[in-house]
Amino acid sequence: MKTRFWEILGGGFVEHDEAGAYYDDIIDNFQIGLHWLKEEFGYQPKVAISADSFGHSQSNAAILSQIGI
Repeated sequence: MKTRFWEILGGGFVEHDEAGAYYDDIIDNFQIGLHWLKEEFGYQPKVAISADSFGHSQSNAAILSQIGI
């Protein structure tokens, strides 16, 4: 029998566009995703990773820091 693992990073509902999204959109995305993870699995991520080939905005890093990631 195979053992399967999930690796949950970030916790946003979807991977948002870090370079051009509005603050409210980034926050809403994480609010929905983190709430779902907490309700379904009792889990809250502490680490985020994103492979966005277009780069990241400073505001994205600031928001992640403010929500504890």
